[in-house]
Amino acid sequence: SHVVMGIVAKSQPLPPEGQKRRMSTADFEALALIGRGAFGEVRLVRQRSTREVFALKSMIKQAMVVKNQVTHLRNERDLLVAVADSPWIVELKYSFQDERQLYMVMEFLPGGDLMTLLMKEDTFSEAATRFYMAEVALAIQSVHALGYIHVSWRKRRRRRRRRRRR
Repeated sequence: SHVVMGIVAKSQPLPPEGQKRRMSTADFEALALIGRGAFGEVRLVRQRSTREVFALKSMIKQAMVVKNQVTHLRNERDLLVAVADSPWIVELKYSFQDERQLYMVMEFLPGGDLMTLLMKEDTFSEAATRFYMAEVALAIQSVHALGYIHVSWRKRRRRRRRRRRR
């Protein structure tokens, strides 16, 4: 869908001077499957040119359109671009697409996500709970500072209601 195609255009980094080249899955060597979701999967990959390791999130375009997730994906990508320098949010390095899928190349953070850790540990100690909740609060605050609301990640403008005088 042409609606989906515009999602990744803004985060594609500029190629080196004098070079016009789009990224593709051929630029990465797949190392391991990290996880699967409703719309695709996340793989641990190594960029062939730099040998850097990243997490590559791939999403099936048609599934995103059918399940009405295009806006959510656009919001996710926009948020990741907006918080590029945040120590609290994973960094989006590149995004690109092919005929079937959309891809987001993100920094790889070993250790997984908070939910996976909680499932592994079953229960956090009070000290661990305080630590993780403080980190979550700081992450949410950094997203709110950009005008995003963490529940749906939709950018909303704050509007003042004007009372009509009668």
